This record gives sequence, structure tokens and C-alpha cells, in this order.
Amino acid sequence: MELVFNLWYIMEQRDHLVYAVAGKVYALAGADHEKTGVLKLLASTDYLKVQFYPVPERFHVVAPNGKVAGVTTPATLNTYIDAIYAEVFAAIEIALPESMDIVHKDPLTNRMQMPEEPLFVLTALIDDGKSGLHAAV
Repeated sequence: MELVFNLWYIMEQRDHLVYAVAGKVYALAGADHEKTGVLKLLASTDYLKVQFYPVPERFHVVAPNGKVAGVTTPATLNTYIDAIYAEVFAAIEIALPESMDIVHKDPLTNRMQMPEEPLFVLTALIDDGKSGLHAAV
């Protein structure tokens, strides 16, 4: 079993700017391609049950009328994914459940650990400004 993640970002349809991110953790077993398949299947609907976080203010784009903080491009997001999703990963880590170790005489409680190099699927959610979000899977 491995902790794996669906990661989402909301991108404006018109300007292709990313302004919010979210993530969800799953515990899945199997080969990587099987886990990726499950994540892709869930990506189109599970974003409805997650909390979104704004892109950190230190990320910005330069527009004709000046710098716009708290937004980024998909290319920058891919380059700085750890920094942009830091708040998401911190919230997930805090919420990880404890597991019981009953091998010893007394049960010990152990908190699950975030993987160092997690398997994840990254999905764009397109905000068309009218009818809500649409997963681009």
C-alpha cells in the first residue's frame, strides 16, 4: 500500500492563469500504472469534495497594468509544484490517520507518513466564468 495523490489546479479559461490548488490523498496498492489509472478515474469528480487554497502571494504574473500576485501559469506550477502545493500538503499531512501496530504486546499508535516522492496525478480544472469548473482529464 502506498499514499498517492490527486492534485488539482483551477485555471481561468480566458487567460490560462492558475489561482487555486487542491489535493486529496488515497492509500492504494498495485503497480504504478494501476494506481495512476484509479487516480485519473477519480480526478474528474473528487475535486468536489476538497478544500481549495489560493496560490501563494509570492507567485505572480506580469500583466500590462502591473504585477498580479497570487496567480501563476501552468508551466510555473509544474516547475514549483512543491512550493505552490505546500499548504495543501501540510493540511493533508495533519489529517493523515493513525494506524495501529499490534505486533508488540501493547498496541502502539503510528501516524502515517507522507512519501518523499509521491505518485500523483495533476488535473486542470477549467473555470469558464459561467457554468462552474470542468475537469480537463
